[in-house]
Amino acid sequence: MKKLFIVLFLSSIISLPLAADLLELSKSGKTNYTIVYNALEKEAADELKLHLDKITGADFKIVKEGDAVKGPAIYLGNTAFAREHKIESSKLAPEEWVIRDFGKDLVIAGGKRHGTLNGVYDLLETQFGCRWYAWDTTVIPENPDLTLKSVKIRKQPSFDSREIYDDYFSSIALKREFRTARKIFRKRIGGSGDYGGGGKALAYWPRHSRNYDDVHNFYYFLNPKKYFKEHPEYFSMNAEGKRFHGTKGPNMNGGNFCLTNPEVRNIVTAKLLETIAADRKALPENHWPDIYSLSPMDHDGRLCLCPKCAAVEKKERKMGLLLDFINDIARRVYSKYPDILIRTEAYSMWTEPPVSIRPEKNIVIKWCNMWGSNDCYRPITHPVNAGQKTEFDRWAKTGAKLFARVYWNMGGQFFNPARVETMVDAIAPEIRYYHQNGVTMYFAEFWIQEGDNMQNFATLQSYLGLKLMWDVTLDEEKLIAGFMKAYYGPAEKPMTAFLNRLRKAVAAVPAQMTSINRGRSYCTESFMRECWNDLKQAYTLTEQGTIYRDHVEREMLTPMFVILRNTEWKIGDRKKMIAQYTAIRERLLNNYRPGTNSKKKMKEKLRSDLTSFIKLNLPVPEQFKGREVKMLGWPQLKWAKGIGYPNQFVNDPDSVTGKAMITQKPSKRRNGATIHSLVKPGVGKMYSTAVGIYDHSSRSGINRNFRKMVAKDEKYHWYKIGTYDVQQGSLIWLYYWNCQCPLESVWQPDDGMPGLNTWEIWVSLKFTGPAYVEGSKQPDRIWWDQVLLVKPEKKVVK
Repeated sequence: MKKLFIVLFLSSIISLPLAADLLELSKSGKTNYTIVYNALEKEAADELKLHLDKITGADFKIVKEGDAVKGPAIYLGNTAFAREHKIESSKLAPEEWVIRDFGKDLVIAGGKRHGTLNGVYDLLETQFGCRWYAWDTTVIPENPDLTLKSVKIRKQPSFDSREIYDDYFSSIALKREFRTARKIFRKRIGGSGDYGGGGKALAYWPRHSRNYDDVHNFYYFLNPKKYFKEHPEYFSMNAEGKRFHGTKGPNMNGGNFCLTNPEVRNIVTAKLLETIAADRKALPENHWPDIYSLSPMDHDGRLCLCPKCAAVEKKERKMGLLLDFINDIARRVYSKYPDILIRTEAYSMWTEPPVSIRPEKNIVIKWCNMWGSNDCYRPITHPVNAGQKTEFDRWAKTGAKLFARVYWNMGGQFFNPARVETMVDAIAPEIRYYHQNGVTMYFAEFWIQEGDNMQNFATLQSYLGLKLMWDVTLDEEKLIAGFMKAYYGPAEKPMTAFLNRLRKAVAAVPAQMTSINRGRSYCTESFMRECWNDLKQAYTLTEQGTIYRDHVEREMLTPMFVILRNTEWKIGDRKKMIAQYTAIRERLLNNYRPGTNSKKKMKEKLRSDLTSFIKLNLPVPEQFKGREVKMLGWPQLKWAKGIGYPNQFVNDPDSVTGKAMITQKPSKRRNGATIHSLVKPGVGKMYSTAVGIYDHSSRSGINRNFRKMVAKDEKYHWYKIGTYDVQQGSLIWLYYWNCQCPLESVWQPDDGMPGLNTWEIWVSLKFTGPAYVEGSKQPDRIWWDQVLLVKPEKKVVK
């Protein structure tokens, strides 16, 4: 079982005479102070005692207000003592706090949401030197003679709501000790969210009702299963004049309401008021949600095109139609609950502000800086993000209450294949820009998947972002330096060298980068060799079994992956690197709870990644000799996302590679969408013999149907797809897109050299079974073992 580590730095103590304005909280590891807490502040009392005990070695007693107290005390929350000294929690903002000394006594009191707890953490950090760098890295100075100068502090966080949605996807499947440690860390570092999840909603925003999802939730208020049959007029109308509702996934995304229908507005308002009343009945007052979301369904939203809705949209744009609807409901809610905020999304099709309609004063606009359009590696103020900045600035000029919902360097499906990168230098200037322009709530999403390749310095990014959301005036370079020292310990210097090398490389890229770009132009063989030298040095400076070795190994994963995927590079001992890479990934998988689906998926992902490292000596076919050729073998092939067919690769003596990918059997669950046939098409009127190339970022591609060219000898032949300009996210697809070959390893930054990424692209295929060869006794299958890219032959002009 992995241990959770607390890092202790010892402070040298020099005994000095106690000044009159000092509170002597402990002497030689003993204390006569008592922590007195208001009934609502038990957590704040526990946290204060935990840290003061560790700092001083003393045993600070905690008692509930009203119990007998001897000697000086630290009063937490809205106590009678605080009120007697003119500190009224009711007059403080929800997360604001006050720290004041009165004689030998100390008061920490705050607003109703987290104010007092915020004050405790502020005292521990700014006055006593405690630091929380990560869920497993805490710095607590030792000082048995702890004193406190006279204090008069009143503060609140720079942002009213603060959250980074990073390791949620893996942490819910981890063992309890890791989940608990992550949750506690979030509170100590200043995050306002709660990763408890589960139940009816993810509920990572405690200010939001837990009775329903806080995004894409229209159907919570008016469910088509209940209403559509008798009242189709409540729902969207399509271009043909027919009413419809969404059907995608368990939430039925892909449709919305008729937003101008007055009955819809009445039903939605009634449901919202019912939900607010239920929350206030079930929860204590200080836990009442004060934000309720009205959010269109996902998957492009599918606006209503009825005449009334179309007229509003024509005059006020799509967001104007939505806001006209939300405004009506917000006014009705305000008349009964003036303290409630209604939040809606400026997301996807809704991002452009209306022409003249403005949100009501109790509405919060969650503006989403979309991952497909924004370069998160540079701040929104950078020239590559001019389009996104213009869009945000237009919202800022409306005077709306703004919530910034941003996407950082995304993990999961957006980080496959993995790439070496960091967005450390974008965080501080971007957060400050949002703050300067009226944003009061901030939410960032990027995924850290335990047991998988990880974005480099992702933990530093989370720390830096949360600290700056807490206080935008903090010096980011000092925050980074403190983190590197505490988190990497003896490996601080080489890890800082690696970080700085990466920061410089990212900053030098002239073009826009996004999370859907698959390659990074700076990741050349020479650059990765330098990075690997930094990491090797860091590794040797740490001891096995320490938290520092663990942190270094996590940073090594993605660089190793990039190096190993480029099989022609000469960096390090390849065999040893694969063994080390595998061992690290397998160790991290042990952090999952046994039997979780996430753990199974990560094991499958590891097997797939290891397969991609296999180096094949592929012979160039005779007809291509003498030309510039790139060869890819079966290890570079993969299933499309979500395809769980077990026999991805099979041994095949017919192939020069020894193995091939085979197509899966038609699925009854998919109603025969994938079929083998030369005469009958499958899904989308596509034939099983269709093969193509596509790039997700440019949304362009070519395809070819080999139906009339299938060789009848049940042996491998080369089939030409066509000539294509390979881009960073290009892939070859086969058999209804289920079989794929990413081409990111082929793409090169062209630096103004036309034709550098232009290739004729061929695939080596074998067709077997009666669907393709009459009388065949073999199963119906398409076998795929190689891809060949060859430079087009230059035409000779006579």
